[in-house]
Amino acid sequence: MKKIIIIMLGIIFIVLAAIEVYVQSEAFSARIRPYVAEPLAAILGPDVHFGRVKANFIPLFIEVRDISLPATPGRPTTIRKVRAYVNPFPLLVKKISVPLIFVLEPTVEIERSRRGTINISQFIQQVRTRMAEKKPGVFQTSLRAITIKGGRISYGDKKV
Repeated sequence: MKKIIIIMLGIIFIVLAAIEVYVQSEAFSARIRPYVAEPLAAILGPDVHFGRVKANFIPLFIEVRDISLPATPGRPTTIRKVRAYVNPFPLLVKKISVPLIFVLEPTVEIERSRRGTINISQFIQQVRTRMAEKKPGVFQTSLRAITIKGGRISYGDKKV
């Protein structure tokens, strides 16, 4: 009986290790990239650019690196890495539970013109419009926290 339990635990360990190796591979990254790219482009606009898409099995997360948003003319808003952790068990009942989104080193340059308009306000309005137009999905989504680390926001005021 002990041998069967040890063999079963060994098989489970090998299967989990194989899944972890595959999920971290470039092949899996290429496979999930369209599932990440299309929603990002739909919400943030077609000019959004990003680098590698990565996933992890234990703990379950999806990571997008080197994001560049055309929020401001001439100087894009950049984010080095965004990692969204996902709780796997609510997926069984068609709920997406995201306990944490981790944003590393965002760089945002905001400027108010002499007329009083803020350069990033048009981009924010476009994102709001796209979010309102987006059809509700099959899954319900809940987000618990967003953590930002090592970011930089510059604000210039030409109206004063």
